[in-house]
Parts: sequence; C-alpha cells; structure tokens
Amino acid sequence: RSWTRGRFYTKTHEWFEVVGEGVGTVGITHAARRALGEVVFCRLPRVGERFAQMQSLATLEAVKTVADVHSPVHGEVLEVNPRLEAEPALVTVAPLAEGWLVRLAFDGRIPRYLQRSRAVARADIDHLLADERALAEFLRDHLLAGDGEEGGMALVPGGVGLRELTFDGLSNVERLF
Repeated sequence: RSWTRGRFYTKTHEWFEVVGEGVGTVGITHAARRALGEVVFCRLPRVGERFAQMQSLATLEAVKTVADVHSPVHGEVLEVNPRLEAEPALVTVAPLAEGWLVRLAFDGRIPRYLQRSRAVARADIDHLLADERALAEFLRDHLLAGDGEEGGMALVPGGVGLRELTFDGLSNVERLF
C-alpha cells in the first residue's frame, strides 16, 4: 500500500482513522465521551460538505452539555453514520467503533500534527506481543530517540517520530506489559 493507514488522535479528542486511499473516518475519543456524558443528539453534516482542518464538523448534544467535533483534516463528507439519527447514544457506548461520525475524502496526506499521535492496530503488533525483544525494537523504531534535530530529538528514519504511541485492542493483561 502506498497510503498511510492507522488511527490518529487530536488534542481536542477526535480520532481519525485512515480506512482506504484518501478515505478516513472521524469519531470522538473515550476522553471526549467521558466529558460529554450521554449523547442524546448528533448534528451531522451532509454528504458533499467540505471542511477545513480543525473546522467544526459536527455538534454533539449531551444531557448537560453541547460540544463541537472538529475535522482533523481538510476533506469532503462521503458518508455520515446512518445509525446515529436513531441511536445517538452509540457515540457514548462505542465511540471508537459503531459510534463513528463521518467518513471523509481527503488528499491522503496526514497533517504533521496528527503524525505524532498514531495508534497502532493490534493486528500490526500481534506477532510482537510474545517476543519482548522484538516489541522493544518496534518501540525504539517508532518513538523519538537519541539526539538530533527538533528540540534535541532525532526523527525516526523515513518519517516523523512519535511523541506517543497508542495500541488499540489490547486486553487488560497486555496493557500491563
């Protein structure tokens, strides 16, 4: 594949998952869900609407508050989650899965600010979980290390180094590793 895949997180608690070449899905994080409480209404955009990076994309109304969801990338809405009209609480119950908000067409380039917040899918590291040495090497290759540019930290070869690495889909026992 020539396109970057994975899930990326914003500081404003949206996630953006690249699901195909030039296509990504937007949702909110568990932290945003906890801050909102139970979502009772989702004001979503229409298919074809275009959004600039960090422009308000959707509004989520909860029992006691309202919050804007920002577009992590420049893009055009390809699809809105059809289930949210009848089941807005899906955003509360499963924000990283069935509670996704929209799919966007984008130019395929992940903005620099998102490149430092990539989550690694369990399928990408499953083979490493039983091999402590291989997992340590994977972490060294994917996190900032050594000295060099950018505030004394060298970037990993072939791309931008990460400040944080999140693993999706790990069990509680595996998280303790």
